[in-house]
Amino acid sequence: MLVSCAKNPYEVEDAFYKCLVNKYAEKNIDLDVELQKFEKYLIGEQILESMSGVAYKMLFNKMIEDNESLYVDIERFEKLTKIEPVHLYSNNCLNNLDSSIIKKSKYYELNDAFKKSTDVLGELMADSLRVISNTIISGIDYEHSFYKARVLLGVLYISQIENIISVNLPDKKVKNSICEECAIMIIEVDSLNNISIFKDVFSIEKLDLYATDFVLENAPNYKMKIKGDKNASMSLLFEIISLLKQVIFDIKDNKAIEIFDLSYNELDKDLKGIIDELYPQEIDF
Repeated sequence: MLVSCAKNPYEVEDAFYKCLVNKYAEKNIDLDVELQKFEKYLIGEQILESMSGVAYKMLFNKMIEDNESLYVDIERFEKLTKIEPVHLYSNNCLNNLDSSIIKKSKYYELNDAFKKSTDVLGELMADSLRVISNTIISGIDYEHSFYKARVLLGVLYISQIENIISVNLPDKKVKNSICEECAIMIIEVDSLNNISIFKDVFSIEKLDLYATDFVLENAPNYKMKIKGDKNASMSLLFEIISLLKQVIFDIKDNKAIEIFDLSYNELDKDLKGIIDELYPQEIDF
C-alpha cells in the first residue's frame, strides 16, 4: 500500500495511518500484511473489483447502500478486529502537525462537511454521507493507505454487525422458539447515551463484567437485546454490540481451552460447533 512522503497533501492521512500501524503493532499484528490479505480475499470474493482507488471508492459506496450486504469470513481475519472501531482514530495522532496543515487536508474538509450536515439535519444521513464523501474524496485519494484502510476495516466492521443481526432472522424458527423461555437481558441506550439494564446505569466496563456473568449463568438459554433511542450514538450502539460479541467469544475461547486444550480458533468446524451450542451468539439489535 502507498504512503506518501512528508510535506505533501496527505500529511494528515500519513499521520493517521502511522498511528494505525503502531496500534496494531502493539498487539504484535502487522497491519500492512493483514490488510493485503483481506484485500486479496475481497477481490477473490468479487466484493472489491481491484486494488485501484476507483474500485475502493465503489466499495465505499456499496458499504453505505441500505440494500447491500457485505458478508465476509470474519474469523479468517480476526486479527483486524483486535481494536474496536471507536479506538482506531484519535486526534492525538496529529499532535505533531501544524494546525494550518490539518485545516488544508481533505480529512479536515471531509469531517467539517460532515459536521455542517449534521448541524443542519440533526444527524448524518446515508445520502449526505455518500454525496459529501464522493465530492471530496476522489478515486486517486483512495490510492492512499489511510483511505484504503478505512474502507477495508469498515467492510469488516459492517460485516460483523450484519452477522450479529443475521443470527436472529425470522426464518430461524427453531432457535427462536427454543429461546422464547430464555433469560433476557435488555440493554437500553437513551438520548444522552446513558447505558442501563433494568434502570441501573452501567459504564462500558461494568457492562462487560455484567454480560459475562449473565452468559455464564444462563448459557445456553439466554438472549441479549439492545434498544437505542433514536438520538442515541450509533457508534456507542455498535461498540456495545462489539463488546457483547467479544464477551461471548472470550467465554467460548476459555471453554475450548478447558475442554480441548486448544483455543477456539484452533478447533475444527465440528468442535467449534460443540462450543457454539453451549454459548450461542444470541444478540438482538
